[in-house]
Amino acid sequence: MLEKRIWIIVSMLLVVTMLLAACGTTEPAAEPTTAPSKAEPTEAPAPEGAKKVGFSVYDMQYGFFQDMEAGTREAAEAAGYEYNLVDQKSSESTMVASTMDLLNQGIDALINSPFKPDAMGPIVDAAKEKGIPVVVNDIGGGGTDYDVIVISDNYNGGVMAAEEMARLISDAGKPQKVASITCEPSAVYAARRNQGFEAKMDELGYEVVATLSGNSRMEEGYKVMQDILAANPDVAGVFSCNDPMAVGAAQAVADAGKSGSTDIYVIGFNADEIALEAIKAGTMAGTIQQVPFEMGKMTVDLATQLMNGEALNYDNDAEREIFVPVNLITPETVGVEPKPEVDMAGKKIGFSVYDMQYGFFQDMEAGTREAAEAAGYEYNLVDQKSSESTMVASTMDLLNQGIDALIISPFKPDAMGPIVDAAKEQGIPVVVNDIGGGGTDYDVIVISDNYNGGVLAAEKMDQLIADAGKPQKVASITCEPSAVYA
Repeated sequence: MLEKRIWIIVSMLLVVTMLLAACGTTEPAAEPTTAPSKAEPTEAPAPEGAKKVGFSVYDMQYGFFQDMEAGTREAAEAAGYEYNLVDQKSSESTMVASTMDLLNQGIDALINSPFKPDAMGPIVDAAKEKGIPVVVNDIGGGGTDYDVIVISDNYNGGVMAAEEMARLISDAGKPQKVASITCEPSAVYAARRNQGFEAKMDELGYEVVATLSGNSRMEEGYKVMQDILAANPDVAGVFSCNDPMAVGAAQAVADAGKSGSTDIYVIGFNADEIALEAIKAGTMAGTIQQVPFEMGKMTVDLATQLMNGEALNYDNDAEREIFVPVNLITPETVGVEPKPEVDMAGKKIGFSVYDMQYGFFQDMEAGTREAAEAAGYEYNLVDQKSSESTMVASTMDLLNQGIDALIISPFKPDAMGPIVDAAKEQGIPVVVNDIGGGGTDYDVIVISDNYNGGVLAAEKMDQLIADAGKPQKVASITCEPSAVYA
């Protein structure tokens, strides 16, 4: 059992290595070879008296917005504009304050990918008072009087997913039953993806057996897919509004003993790196690729037209929308360029452990330490000693020591919020080992295959009872209600 635990933790450290590699480069995330090429942004200074363009971005920790910013910057500098960037860091208050500051810097055009569209009112009002045009890039306009919004062609992306799924199901002779996993209700533009998918599937004669929300989160995509499978074991395909939920759904399919690329076809949306890797690994059938780099370039072109007083041509006049085409990515077209090698020497790993008085966590720590040292990392350990206050204080101290990745087996998952927030602010990936994530924005959680462990126990009990000729009556003793994984 110790060898198995160590193997699991070695796998976890490999996840950390990949996360560190992602954090160790400032280059935009690699995209499939079908994506438009990206030239290196120029560093030439803007000429004196040049127009000033400000970009307020949702959160630069995400590859999607890194690509969007790279396209925006390249187009702005190519046009000879002075370019000003602020990062909202997934915070409504930061979005409002930093974007207002941009407006007060005397910019000539504002580009905004808003974390909270409903809070854009004061920003747009202030811009209009100053005669500054407002170009929204994705997410939503919050019902404000922006000049134009650039969004992916979400509806047709859903149609493309439906056509590919119908082809796969038809070729395999499977039942014409599919499911649809939606994003959170407030994601009004993303909802068009599922609308396009479901409308096309209905047109092609398929039954959409379930439409459920996974609220854009991987773990909820997993749970929703479990519910779909329980109610509809003959479902042949599932479309997800975004890739994290699709990857979660594909994992649920795999845990049910099936494949998300041959048994139940799983197709996502975004072409996130995790989905591209899943497609290459054969656990997903495809994804619809957005092109945020091109979206960024387009917003600068539109800002130029607005600064020149030119009229815009919209794809949807009523909502002042302009659509950016999307692409279908399949196992045949996934071809991702390899990321540059990253030197891991000198990286620091911090492990905050539940309580070292217990043999279970002693084994966990031994595997963590062995894998960290084998990888050449500096290893730092703190013991929470089954104390919530010690957990928070000691883990915060770890973060302040300049670690490059945090591994935590939390005594109190519900108290992890400040820890994860602090880690995200510093760009430190968070790997949770067992216990629970407390609903926080950790990067990954490693847990035992609890469900199948219960199945193993049932099978052994059935054998024992049958061999003894005893009545087929059993009981089940649960852990505390908060032990959601157990």
